[in-house]
Amino acid sequence: MPDFAKDFSVAAFLVLFLLGMCECGCGDKKQGQEKATKANYDKVTVGMSESEVVDLLGSPSTSIDETDENGSVTKMGWYGTERMGGIMIELRDGKVAKKMGSERRKE
Repeated sequence: MPDFAKDFSVAAFLVLFLLGMCECGCGDKKQGQEKATKANYDKVTVGMSESEVVDLLGSPSTSIDETDENGSVTKMGWYGTERMGGIMIELRDGKVAKKMGSERRKE
C-alpha cells in the first residue's frame, strides 16, 4: 500500500472516531473510559503488546482490524478523560506502531 494510502487510512479512522465523539457528547467521560487519561497515554510506547495497552487504557471505544501487504493492522480508539479528548493507537501484528492523542481545549 502506498504511504499516502496508509496516512489516509489513519486520518480517515481518526476523523470517524472524532466525529463519533461529537455525536456521543463531544468526548464526555464514558463508562469504562476512566483509564484513558493523559498520564496513561504517555506510558504507551511503540512495541507494546495489545494486552499491555488495554491494561493501561481499558477496553477501546472502537476497534478496526485490517490487513495489508505488511501484515495485520488494528486501530483502536478511546474517548479521553481529564485533559485527553481522544486516543488512537495503531497496532501492527499485535504491537504498537503509532499513537495519537488530542488534548481538550482549556475553557
